[in-house]
Amino acid sequence: MKKIIGIILILSISIFMLLRVTQIEKINPDIGKSIIDNHVHIAGLGYGNSGCFINKGMRNNYRFPFYL
Repeated sequence: MKKIIGIILILSISIFMLLRVTQIEKINPDIGKSIIDNHVHIAGLGYGNSGCFINKGMRNNYRFPFYL
């Protein structure tokens, strides 16, 4: 059930962002044509005594399995 809720949430946000961009392009058609935002989120799980960790609140979050 958590995965279904997560998928619905991700799809809803994606649709919202798509509609938002469409509305912004009506105002200024050149927006987004020259700038590309690429980024990555990295988190360590602490394997091999690396010292990295994810706090308990994030590990118990419904989104955690999607990030692995």
